[in-house]
Amino acid sequence: MKRVSEQHVTGALPSRRGGLSRGPRSYAWVMHVVLIGVATAWLSGDAASAQNSCYDCHLAQQFEDEDQHLRDWRDSVHERAGVSCQACHGGDGTTLVQPQAHRGVLHSRSKKAPTHPRNLPATCGQCHGLMLDALQTSTHWELFEAGKRDAPTCYTCHGALATQSIGGGGLQAECQSCHGTDAQHPMVERLQRGAELTQRLRALTDSRSKAARLVLRVSDLALRHEAGDAYYEADQKRAEALEAGHAFQFDEALQSIAEAEQLFAQLIAQIDR
Repeated sequence: MKRVSEQHVTGALPSRRGGLSRGPRSYAWVMHVVLIGVATAWLSGDAASAQNSCYDCHLAQQFEDEDQHLRDWRDSVHERAGVSCQACHGGDGTTLVQPQAHRGVLHSRSKKAPTHPRNLPATCGQCHGLMLDALQTSTHWELFEAGKRDAPTCYTCHGALATQSIGGGGLQAECQSCHGTDAQHPMVERLQRGAELTQRLRALTDSRSKAARLVLRVSDLALRHEAGDAYYEADQKRAEALEAGHAFQFDEALQSIAEAEQLFAQLIAQIDR
């Protein structure tokens, strides 16, 4: 599968050390990112359906234990991005011939399966490399590396198919399942900041999409260049918030999201008048 790298999602470029490169980028590159997002949203539904015989065949078989999983994929961001079953499970999603379609597929209980709990971060990291890099700086990752069975992984917060990013209340519930619900616990305030971050990231989605559409509509080349640079600057701050959040550095993440909110609002106000 062709890797859909995190920079296509966040507008960030990897540095040689695997983190974000903070330097200025050309307008042409910025617009490349914007146009990829627009084109993906337009084309991905047909692309995913055309390449996923797995979904069609398994849905037709009406396996009760698979029905909800299939519907979760159908309604997920992965389906909209054209990421089909074989990307995570292996096999060949372009054929309905069972031996060929199932070649190389392993049950998630197998320690060699890409979807085995111990292998899941590496599997998700094929596309979400920057988020994995951030996670690997956290105490949670130390627990995972130590082999703790209850150590959180991508699945803990996002579920099997990342049907949607975890909401603020859901994040607190997941954290409290290990850290407890005691109001006097020193972790409680930190969990509240994490919940605030997830809520503000969700709210920023509409502003980010509106800003991208407005930039594409600017007819004057010089003004579009300027607007594209402003979009990139705002999206860099959003990317920094995502990275810091996956490292559980919520204070840093909230600072970045506040800057992103302000920059997107300024950009929209400048163009949409």
